[in-house]
Amino acid sequence: MKFTKKIALFAFTILSIVSCKKEATETATTEQTQEQPAQLATASFTIEGMSCEVGCANHLEKKLAKLNGVQKAEVDFEAKKATIEYDANKVTPEVLVQTVEGAADGKTYKVSDMTNSADHALLFTKEKENS
Repeated sequence: MKFTKKIALFAFTILSIVSCKKEATETATTEQTQEQPAQLATASFTIEGMSCEVGCANHLEKKLAKLNGVQKAEVDFEAKKATIEYDANKVTPEVLVQTVEGAADGKTYKVSDMTNSADHALLFTKEKENS
């Protein structure tokens, strides 16, 4: 009986050591991927199909603001324009468009005239490399 207790204790100790080591490795890997610096960008576009400021513009503004990586979202009902500040490492302009056009509130929204500071920065960098 004493021998069985020793084997059980030994097995439990080995299991504890192995599981702690795995958690430490997973935590280190997660921290390394999260340390990527933010690449802030701004996207602006026109939204067609909004019929009111409270129901449409505020609804879209809240949906955009909830996206992971969005720092600030503003939807101007009168100008029919949205301006979003976001981290280009976490969200793309395509996701912003899909969020607006796919808003499930019974309305159909259409995005047009997209301008994006991340695209301008990329274009400037490529022009610099080619010269």
